[in-house]
Amino acid sequence: MSKGLTRAGFDADLRIGHQAEGEFLRQLHSGPLEHKADKKARKTGNIFVEYAQPSGKSGLATTKAETWVFEVNEGVWIAVATDKLKEIARRVHRYKGPVSGGDYNNYTGVLVNILKHLVRQEFE
Repeated sequence: MSKGLTRAGFDADLRIGHQAEGEFLRQLHSGPLEHKADKKARKTGNIFVEYAQPSGKSGLATTKAETWVFEVNEGVWIAVATDKLKEIARRVHRYKGPVSGGDYNNYTGVLVNILKHLVRQEFE
């Protein structure tokens, strides 16, 4: 805890922070999670979001998870609500098209730029 005078508005910010923490925990506990480790993400800034494999739909196209969690570095995870990830992946697909990835490039998906697409939501 800090010492000294608290700035004006701190109490409102604290309430907003507690609400956001509660929403985040609800999202994580709302249903099953899909965990993906993307070792290239720390170098490229992109996460590979799979939606097909040679035998048909897979990944994001078939998931039952409420939240996808991407492990992008040791101790660093990015959690995205599945509905939001689907929306983002569709937009990336529309603007950038599909790519091959995953084990031996046997999977089809999109490369979602962590900062550009997830944070700023720019797609052009």
